[in-house]
Amino acid sequence: MNGVHYMSDTNDSPTIQLGSIELTTPKTQTRRMSTIIWGPSGAGKTTLAATAPRPILWVNFDPDGTSSLMDEEDIIIADFSTSKPNTVLKFKHDNAAGIATLLEDRPDIKTVVFDSITSFNEMALRAAVEEVRGATMEGPTLQGYGRRNSYTMQGIMSVIKATAKANTHCIFIAHEDAPSKDEMTGALMVSILVGGKMQSEIPIKLSEVWHLEDTGKDRKITIRSSRMKKPMKSRMFKQDGGNDFVWSFDPDKDWTTQGIAAWFAKWVDCGGKKIDLP
Repeated sequence: MNGVHYMSDTNDSPTIQLGSIELTTPKTQTRRMSTIIWGPSGAGKTTLAATAPRPILWVNFDPDGTSSLMDEEDIIIADFSTSKPNTVLKFKHDNAAGIATLLEDRPDIKTVVFDSITSFNEMALRAAVEEVRGATMEGPTLQGYGRRNSYTMQGIMSVIKATAKANTHCIFIAHEDAPSKDEMTGALMVSILVGGKMQSEIPIKLSEVWHLEDTGKDRKITIRSSRMKKPMKSRMFKQDGGNDFVWSFDPDKDWTTQGIAAWFAKWVDCGGKKIDLP
C-alpha cells in the first residue's frame, strides 16, 4: 500500500524494503570512501591514492600517470591515456565503460582510482569540439564547453554510481589550476583544474576532498577550505586539531599501512565517527 514491504529471512527477523530498496540503519550500512585528491604536479597524488585498500582498479587518463606504480602488486590498470576523444562517451552510461560489469565479476576489487578528472575533462573537450560545428580547441564555443561539462559530469557520476552499487571505494585524482582572482574578494585563489562550475559541483558528490602539496620539507594534506585554496572537506577526520597534517611515507615499506587503507580501517573501527588527524 505505502511501498514498504517486509521480507522474511530463514531464521532472523524480517528485512524491510521500500519498493526494491532494502532499508538499513547507520549501524548496518556498509561504509565506503568517495574521495578527490587534488594538488600540483609531483605532489604525490598517485602515491597517496595507491595507499587505498587493495586490489585497486586504476582507470588512467594521464600520460605516464602510473609510472610510479611499476613495482606495486594488486593494482590493475585500464589505460585510456592514448584512446580517442570519443572514448569519454562510453562513460556516459551506468556501466561506466565496463567498470560496473568488471566490479560484478571481480568482487575482490576494493578501490577504483580515476586518474585524472583533469585529463578526462580535456579529452571530453576534444570530443565536444569534434561534434560541434565551428568549434576548435582554440575556440571551443559555448556549446562546446557545455558539452564538455556534460560529458565530464556524466562520466564522474557513472563511476560514483558503479562503485556505490558494488560497495567499492572510489578515488578521483585532479590537478591544481593556476591561481585566479576570486570575483567576490579579489584575492588570488587556487582550485581544481576543471572547467567552469565543476570546481564546486564535483566535490559536492563526494565525501572526502583533500589537497596534497609537497612543501619541500614534507607532504601536507589539507582537509578544510581557506580563502586562498578550495575546495576541501572531510567526514573522516576531526578538524578541531587543525586543518592539515603531514603525511609521512616510506616507499620501501608496505604502502597500505601508510595512508588511506589504514585511516579508513581506523574510521570504521570507530563506528564512522570522526577520527583524529594522523
